[in-house]
Amino acid sequence: MAQNVFAKGSQRKSVSNPSSTVTPAFGITGEVSSALQSLPIIQQSLQDIQHRLNGLDEVRLELQGVKEGLREDLWGDDGLAPKIEYVAQQAEETGQNLETIMKENKSLRQELELLKSVVIRMDRKVSEQEKEITELKGRSMRDNLLIHRFAEKANENLMVEVPIEIKKVYGIDVRFVRIHRMGPMRNGKIPRIIVGKLEKYEMKEDVLQSQRQLRQQQQETPFHVSPQYPSSLVENRKHLSELQKKYTEQKVETKIKGNKLVFKNGNVYKDKVLVPRAEDVLLALDEEKEALGHIEVVTSEEKREKGNRFIANAAEAKTYGDVRKVYKKICSIPIHAQASHRILVYRFTDKDGKLIDGYMDDGEYGAGRNLLKHLEERRLNNVVCVVTRWYGGEHLGGMRFELMKDVATEAAQKLNP
Repeated sequence: MAQNVFAKGSQRKSVSNPSSTVTPAFGITGEVSSALQSLPIIQQSLQDIQHRLNGLDEVRLELQGVKEGLREDLWGDDGLAPKIEYVAQQAEETGQNLETIMKENKSLRQELELLKSVVIRMDRKVSEQEKEITELKGRSMRDNLLIHRFAEKANENLMVEVPIEIKKVYGIDVRFVRIHRMGPMRNGKIPRIIVGKLEKYEMKEDVLQSQRQLRQQQQETPFHVSPQYPSSLVENRKHLSELQKKYTEQKVETKIKGNKLVFKNGNVYKDKVLVPRAEDVLLALDEEKEALGHIEVVTSEEKREKGNRFIANAAEAKTYGDVRKVYKKICSIPIHAQASHRILVYRFTDKDGKLIDGYMDDGEYGAGRNLLKHLEERRLNNVVCVVTRWYGGEHLGGMRFELMKDVATEAAQKLNP
């Protein structure tokens, strides 16, 4: 029984040894071996981490440098902040200056409007004064008589000789208050015109009536007489006579009464195109100015003679409206607005096939009539031409018309090459 017990004890001891001694020792050794094998990898990972940490330090240092650089750029003496502050100050000053400029601009506009009003008022007064001056001239010439083609000789005594010759030719006794020839001495066969102021108005009427009777009898006289009128009235009369002739050809009855052409029904003729007034130019709307700016015109070369300057502008025209627009365009240009004369001449065929022509002297009496005749001779049609003259202080006589024709022809040829 004891052996059995011993045997059982021995058996238990032998059974317990493998599990308590041999097997645990083998497991620990394997784990250590595995850990030792992983150690290089861990070391490599630690080194990588260290490198990365070192890199982060470099990045941190770089960021610190960037931060300091930005701080310097923003807040340094030469940084953005002072510049932004300076720009803000400049903007504020600019705003103040702009406000000042706007106030000054408003003030200038008001002054400009005032000047426009003053100029318009002056232009109206000048027009009224010109009419009054013309009327006064007419009154002062009421008793004047012009004597044409009266033989001129040296040392003549007109106060004595002229009344004697008038008595011989017209049978009328006249007495002059004063009498003289017009203009300086000149070389030529045509004698200078004589102007004389008679003592009485009735004497002038008697001489003129006698001359009319002689003409009706078709009797020739060595000289002839005519009443004296202001140049503007004379030119206006010629213009009205031309118009009356055209209407007569159209079988339209008209009469010249004073300075007006009156139709049978009592209506008074009015020019279709007039010289633009100051108010027409200064008060023109922006839309109209823009439209005038789009009108195409051609310009001649400038001609000069004894301080006088001439230049012509031409454009196409097929209606009175076209003519008015071109005339206003030229008269609105500052250099032309200050000129002495802007002579207008036009010639076109309307939609009904009727030939329309006309002119405006603008104080240069006889110029428009001469230029219109020049256009007719050259058969120029559908054209409007404005000849501008700047007076240079010296009269040119008939030469001025030739110069005007030259520049007008040049401009018209450019328009219709």
